[in-house]
Amino acid sequence: MSELDLGLKVASRRLLWRMGFTTRVDVPLRAFVPPSASRRGARYETFTDLDVLGIAVAPGFALRSVISDCKTTQRGSTERMFWVRGVSDFFAADDAWMVRTGGVTAASRQLAARLGISVLEPTDLARLEEFHPVDLTQLGLHLRSPMLLTRNVLPGMLERDRGHIVVISSMSGKIPLQVKAPYAAAKAGSIAFCHSLRRELAKTNVAVSVITPGVVSGQGQAARALAGTTVRVPKSLGSVTVDEVATAVVATLDNRAAEVAVQPRFPLLLNALQAAAPAVADRVLAASGIGDFWAAVARQDGRA
Repeated sequence: MSELDLGLKVASRRLLWRMGFTTRVDVPLRAFVPPSASRRGARYETFTDLDVLGIAVAPGFALRSVISDCKTTQRGSTERMFWVRGVSDFFAADDAWMVRTGGVTAASRQLAARLGISVLEPTDLARLEEFHPVDLTQLGLHLRSPMLLTRNVLPGMLERDRGHIVVISSMSGKIPLQVKAPYAAAKAGSIAFCHSLRRELAKTNVAVSVITPGVVSGQGQAARALAGTTVRVPKSLGSVTVDEVATAVVATLDNRAAEVAVQPRFPLLLNALQAAAPAVADRVLAASGIGDFWAAVARQDGRA
């Protein structure tokens, strides 16, 4: 990745993300080369790459794609426009952007318009971001986002009378711990949302399931929070792996279970205790060391 173009790629990616796209940078376009008399095995040959690729799922599960060509130099802009148009057609992209640091002539912009290419400068990207505000609060990320995504995909499922919505929630929605109040509230809300929607769709062939993992080791929010601290996950709490969560999701797609807890045995018992006797659960959490776990992490991070 060229360091000169990196800022433009990041800015393009950020805007696409705000617009609801999943993005990748420096995506190779490869051709399949079959085996021949002089070469025994088949292979893939890279002939160019996309600076930024954005993919979004539109209502009805239609895919929408955007490619962004990011360059700090203005040389060869006209020739580059034809290249971008050709790559966009080859990739069947819905939109094509040329992101430049400035200096694009009026004639080049007219040509870009004829070719169906959007020419953007960093100031244009910044202004467009203002039209796509993102809710980065815990409620926005963990409750509002799955609800909005469900709103987009559910009509197509109902039209086909088949489908399955699986939402990844958290054990925190079942056993809320201290210093996690907004996160726990969002995850509890996502669990309630799934159960309510599932009952609403009971007379259709669209299923709704919610997965409630415990502390996930290796990667994810918990791993990032624990990195750089001396805090360790209490043995009584335990942890699960990403593979265990993925396995649960795949199994749920088959058995259409309403709720699946991917947690060690003790937290599973705490789930029931929290619902039946919250005051008793408080004492068990304190005695087991689970209750102070996230507070200890926050203290070392300087957040508490």
